[in-house]
Amino acid sequence: MTLVNLRLEIMSKASVKDLKPGMKLAKEVRDASDALLIPDGAELTEKHIEVLINRDISAVEIEGGLANIRDQCEPELITKVEQELITNLIGNLEDDTTLKTIVDKCVDQTLKKRIQDN
Repeated sequence: MTLVNLRLEIMSKASVKDLKPGMKLAKEVRDASDALLIPDGAELTEKHIEVLINRDISAVEIEGGLANIRDQCEPELITKVEQELITNLIGNLEDDTTLKTIVDKCVDQTLKKRIQDN
């Protein structure tokens, strides 16, 4: 993934079995024949979740999936990931708020991946 292609919205892939009513889709869901099942931005209901299960959809993109990822991590890990990204990808971000925002999103994604891999 390049920085140009990085989406700044907070979203993540969620297993259908972990979905709860009220979650909001970040990306439309289509079945195997490309029929639209649920449009992007829809707030999930029990019926939506049932449709996804019945159509064998395994995962969907939801909004807000990383909103509290930093609350789930030790501060030392957050600092380490931030420093790795700054050092390896960007350089000095002190005066560039746009790049700082991008790095923050990269940190969140990296933290989530590390948690999922463990």
